[in-house]
Amino acid sequence: MTYPDDFDGPEILRDFVPYLTHRIGTLMDQTIDPDLKELDISLEMWRVLFILSQVGPHNLVALAKSTSVKTSTLSRLVGRMVKRGYVSRSRSETDNRTVDVAILPAGQEIVDVLMPRAMEIREMATQDFLPEELPVLTSYLRRLHQTLVKNGSETSDERPARRSG
Repeated sequence: MTYPDDFDGPEILRDFVPYLTHRIGTLMDQTIDPDLKELDISLEMWRVLFILSQVGPHNLVALAKSTSVKTSTLSRLVGRMVKRGYVSRSRSETDNRTVDVAILPAGQEIVDVLMPRAMEIREMATQDFLPEELPVLTSYLRRLHQTLVKNGSETSDERPARRSG
């Protein structure tokens, strides 16, 4: 089965995976953005709330990896979310150096409001795939992610800054 191709960029980008994944991610983000604005939350806040609602409390470092946000940036974001009453932040009971983040009822309410819209967007984005194609697609995307992580491409606060020139 073939589909119309609205690609209008340079031919080299047609099959360039970083370009394609960026375009897909951007379109998905733009699709849910009006819903986020209506609730006065950022995309990063939504990701944090969604992950915490699915897996429960997370330490800050693990949450940074799950959200692809640097730990220092995420720490500031979590601080804003604490002030809004969406999450709690506390020292770990097992390791005093670790900060745990948990979703609060106000944060869960946001997830409950946005989740149907997120599922609707997922369905819309994948509507042209056959049911047996979706597991293959997600498997390939997970493998791509695992390969990048294995080769040191994970977001890290410790990575030295790139030199220009």
